[in-house]
Amino acid sequence: MTSGWLRWATTALALGALAGCGEDATQPGPSGGSSGGGGGGGEAGTPVGTVASVDFVGPWGGAATKLLEDPSKPGRIYVIAGGAVFRSDDDGASWMATAPLQTEALSMLVMADGRLLVGTMIELLESSDQGGSFKSIKGNVEMGYGFGVQVKGIAREVGPPAKTWIALASYETAPLWSLEDGQSSWLPWNAPADWDSDPLNGAAQFKSIAIHPQAKNGETVLFATYEESFGAGGGVFCSLDSAASFANCSTGLPAVPYHQVRVFDDVVAVAGGQIFGSALAGVYYSSDWGASWKQSASGWSQPIANDLIRLSSGDYLAATYGKGLLKTADLAGSWSAVGSFDGMEINGLLELSGGDLLAGPEQLGVYRSSDGGGSWEVSADGLDRASITDAAVDPAASSSFLAAMSSLNSGLGLHTSSGIDGWASVAALPHPRFSLVSIAPSGRWYVVSDGPTTQANDGIYVSADAGQSFSFIGPLDGTKMDHDIIAVLERDSSDHLVAAGQYWADGDWSPFVSESSDGGKSWTERYRGPADTPAYRLTAAKSGDLLLALGGHSIMHLDAAFQQTKIEIPAVVEGAVTDVAVCHSSAAELLAIGRTDVGNLDRGAFIPHDAAASWTAVAFGAKANEQPNLMAHHPYDCTMLFLATSQSRLLSSADSGTSWTELELVGPKSIQGLKLVVSNDGSSASLLSFGVGGISSVGLETTVE
Repeated sequence: MTSGWLRWATTALALGALAGCGEDATQPGPSGGSSGGGGGGGEAGTPVGTVASVDFVGPWGGAATKLLEDPSKPGRIYVIAGGAVFRSDDDGASWMATAPLQTEALSMLVMADGRLLVGTMIELLESSDQGGSFKSIKGNVEMGYGFGVQVKGIAREVGPPAKTWIALASYETAPLWSLEDGQSSWLPWNAPADWDSDPLNGAAQFKSIAIHPQAKNGETVLFATYEESFGAGGGVFCSLDSAASFANCSTGLPAVPYHQVRVFDDVVAVAGGQIFGSALAGVYYSSDWGASWKQSASGWSQPIANDLIRLSSGDYLAATYGKGLLKTADLAGSWSAVGSFDGMEINGLLELSGGDLLAGPEQLGVYRSSDGGGSWEVSADGLDRASITDAAVDPAASSSFLAAMSSLNSGLGLHTSSGIDGWASVAALPHPRFSLVSIAPSGRWYVVSDGPTTQANDGIYVSADAGQSFSFIGPLDGTKMDHDIIAVLERDSSDHLVAAGQYWADGDWSPFVSESSDGGKSWTERYRGPADTPAYRLTAAKSGDLLLALGGHSIMHLDAAFQQTKIEIPAVVEGAVTDVAVCHSSAAELLAIGRTDVGNLDRGAFIPHDAAASWTAVAFGAKANEQPNLMAHHPYDCTMLFLATSQSRLLSSADSGTSWTELELVGPKSIQGLKLVVSNDGSSASLLSFGVGGISSVGLETTVE
């Protein structure tokens, strides 16, 4: 599995210099003429870099886990996307963020009078102005783990008396609490017999609540699902007597996490399962109020479900992991796929009062269907929580972008050639989790898969037809997550490739660089580094030299023949270099980020002098607790530097780091990657910054003075 640092430290895969790696290669200069060195070396004067534009590229989206319509105003919809709450006042056509929350939103409920309740990692909040502001209503609910109340489920008991119920994932003694209308004190559940000594007490993290009145006896039934630590098990607790007593009602259910429970007039259904450990479940249902359960899995292989709804037509719709959307007319019948989400994970579902359907696929935000799920269109404008693992732009076409989107167990490759509204899934890719994308100067697309555990061919996929088809090219015949790839570089041709990463199947976490001269059909290892040394970033100079940033081993310089030279930074503790960049037009101009304090994980940014014999620390006006994360050069003006920080600021310097200016980005809320791509004709470049919130493209130009 690729670490967070590896995802952040993605390489500049499509450097224009790689189109001609020899020292005598001729490329267009910054003014369009031949420069001999790709940076104005053949012209009189000095190249001066400028920032021409800062544009939000998209895509809109985010993991849409909860979808609700306001019962007091049809057409007003709320969604939790990427842990933030958004509202739509136009039936989902566009979205706006509510007031910011301190931590991730986990659950949500809209009251009959329009009040919005939101459960977070540490709070229970209420808004009376459609999310314009929030106040805490957690009151006397006990803290869990000493930091707050972690509310994963909210439900409403109509009454009388009317009550609000919450489910806690962390607690001292009581996982379920209720607040009666008009009262100020929350009450814990009437715990089952022997709960004090039950191993589930504290271990069972409650997730979802459903409440429904039984017409035949006047009692209210309450069902709540739970999972154990990181999905080690799970089940259902229930009450059939208006919460007077509770019991574990999991008999007949497999011990797996259950993410959603729904109580209908005549049946209770739970959606659950996870990919880890093949903990399969899908949908189970009970027609005797939890006394027994049956699996609803006909026509459904490897069933895992995240959500389930019953439509006004009487049909059931399931949001699945890896199977897209499934539909059945009867839980005892067979499920079949609907829509165009095959192979994808769907997070949440909602049927609007007008009959349209909303779904939350992968990281794509919200999609809408007006024909019962047969066809879907994007409805995510304004949702700025897409989690972008890596991004690329075509050096031959500045409007063509690739993006990798990843969740915990799944992911997508996306492409657009027509702006923010043109993003669409690359259908020819399989559906593992992706960590790296590139469009090379040759026009070939490279996409790297890094899991999840069921994906056998982790490694590089290549497309020679703009994503219409892909081939797996290694570099290792991986057997499920035995190596990480952090870079794929085309050298003098599309047949001549270099890949770097770390191999960890043997347990030593050793970095490697491999070379292929036949387009990836075969590979030769050219470098194997020391054990327990993560590989963070590979970048290339125009000469063909490679620089590999290694945690705990400084910078490894590999010349065109792969001869090795170790470059050390005296101020970096234990040689832990986490990022390295080289100027496009001068291999002598380097930048690096390294660890300066092991205990506090502090980092510093450094510029070399005297052929890297000495280094100067970069002072960039850091805010409190702010550290440097990633660096880049302007391609032709090597005195123009860029620095992305731990507080997601992107800074630029026109004087080799003496002074800095913050660029105003639209898009990324957290910068997890920084990538420079030079156009094939050498006339311009794009600096991509990406992370949670999408991609910003900084257009770079050059004049000669």
